[in-house]
Amino acid sequence: MIAPTRPVVIQTMWRTGGTYLAFALRDQNPVALFYEPLHEDYSRHTKATWNSLAEMGVGAGRGHPTKSFHYLTDFPFLPNAGVARHRPEFAFQNFALAREDEAPALAAYLCWLVEDAASLGRRSLFKFCRGFLRQPWLEAKLDPVTVYLARHPAGMLASYARIGPYFHSGYLRILKENRALPILAPVYEDLASRYPAYAQADTATPGDHFPGTVAPEATHDLFLLFWALALACHAAPHILVLDAHALGADAGSRAASEAALRSHTGLTVDLADAVPLEGGEAAPLGFHRPEAFGPLLRQAVSALAPGFDAAGVPPRLLRQWEALMAAG
Repeated sequence: MIAPTRPVVIQTMWRTGGTYLAFALRDQNPVALFYEPLHEDYSRHTKATWNSLAEMGVGAGRGHPTKSFHYLTDFPFLPNAGVARHRPEFAFQNFALAREDEAPALAAYLCWLVEDAASLGRRSLFKFCRGFLRQPWLEAKLDPVTVYLARHPAGMLASYARIGPYFHSGYLRILKENRALPILAPVYEDLASRYPAYAQADTATPGDHFPGTVAPEATHDLFLLFWALALACHAAPHILVLDAHALGADAGSRAASEAALRSHTGLTVDLADAVPLEGGEAAPLGFHRPEAFGPLLRQAVSALAPGFDAAGVPPRLLRQWEALMAAG
């Protein structure tokens, strides 16, 4: 039985359909939605500014649904300032956190959101794109019910190509700002040695300039490494792993997804308006440099997610993961 007071966490990567799912759950249940709570911009704008941006339709170009609420409706704001207790560095620093790690400011912020929602009689619903390597830590701090919404990387890459460099820049920024972590240090050293412009780039420089410092095949390989590592970190019996395509693939898949979500989280959801994100089967993608990234991926998985459990992983995502793990 799921305790109705436990926070619900939706873990995703960018362009997986997580916004659709989070908005549907918020629309149909008495929850407070904390959408992308680690986003770097949440300290920079007031509630009035975010309301104005929502009225202008910000997000529509990315296919995000229109609702009576917006991304930050449920966040507590400081008077004439940004989200309470938020810090911009939450977005990319301390990106891989183990259960026992200390991150007191981040813990205080997330726990404050849970408390604020409870004070209004609402259950907390978090949707993360910047939490996919922090799951063990989040479990220790929030004791959440977790859903991992994964999408085949071919569809994600196609979406990145349509929208622009923001997402690949984010992965390169994550790597650079966490290059001292043992699981990421060899990945950074590999790219930094091959691309001096990336090694010299300043993370404080605004804009999405990082993809311009490396070759396209490097952004491709880094994304696939993070995709596979994120899936491994959430392949566990207590986490519901969903294939984003199944939310809208057909009536049977939608019904199965609805039932799984209801059983796992205690929340009801109607996915009748969901659409498939891409074709049902896609050939596994490979690394451009399998001889480098295959071993790097296996080392990272061994260190960060040694207990990978394939039982709950949707088959076509598992086939992709196994192909990457066997590379090199």
